[in-house]
Amino acid sequence: MKKLYPGLLVLVVFSSITFAQVVQKTGLTVSRIVICEDVKDREPAAIDSVFTNVERLCCFTEINGADEPTHIQHVWYHGNKEMLRIKLSVRASHWRTYSAKRILSEWTGNWRVDVIDDEGRRISQSYFQVK
Repeated sequence: MKKLYPGLLVLVVFSSITFAQVVQKTGLTVSRIVICEDVKDREPAAIDSVFTNVERLCCFTEINGADEPTHIQHVWYHGNKEMLRIKLSVRASHWRTYSAKRILSEWTGNWRVDVIDDEGRRISQSYFQVK
């Protein structure tokens, strides 16, 4: 019976570490997501949800809750067609980042950007329109 306790202790410690890692990675939240025409001085510029005659758009996100360096992805969709998937670093508990997408003149219509965490879960999304 004495041999069971050290093994049980190791199991409890390992389970606690595993649980802490899960909480840590799933704790990411998006406090701000905007679509804009540019990012200047680390802030979005020309924010809107409907864009006309643009050659490029940016998706700016502000991420909170990363207890260790991790990644997110911005997945750009035109209608239901994936147009771009880009991996972005998150290096602090409060982090701002953005991706940019070239927009061709014939790509009018409904768009969205999904923000995906390192475990493949969508943690936010933003819808916009190009005319």
